[in-house]
Amino acid sequence: MKPRILAGLIGAGIQASRTPALHEQEGDAQGLRYLYRLIDLEPLHLDINALPDLLDAAELMHFTGLNITYPCKQAILPLLDELSDEARGIGAVNTVVFKDGKRIDGRTTTQIRPRLPVMAPRPPVMATP
Repeated sequence: MKPRILAGLIGAGIQASRTPALHEQEGDAQGLRYLYRLIDLEPLHLDINALPDLLDAAELMHFTGLNITYPCKQAILPLLDELSDEARGIGAVNTVVFKDGKRIDGRTTTQIRPRLPVMAPRPPVMATP
């Protein structure tokens, strides 16, 4: 039997996300039964005040972890038992791991990169007949 992973994404307006398909395809390639579910606040008529209940439910349903996106990345911080130094410094979390009977271990996988100047796109070059 393949090892099973249950994960999800919490955010608002995420129905068009390609994340579930990408995670599930990669899980299959790694020999895992990977189920990835969207927890979209908008169609559920919820807001960030529902985060404590959503995290409790995910933990009770044995989710391995969650990805966190807008508008929850900062609101989730006080609900976590642990934060990485990076997440604490950034003040936001985009990954939550349920682990070892601890409530939640929060991390961020976002890298801080210097912004490069944005160049205006060049118009296409048209060949003349």
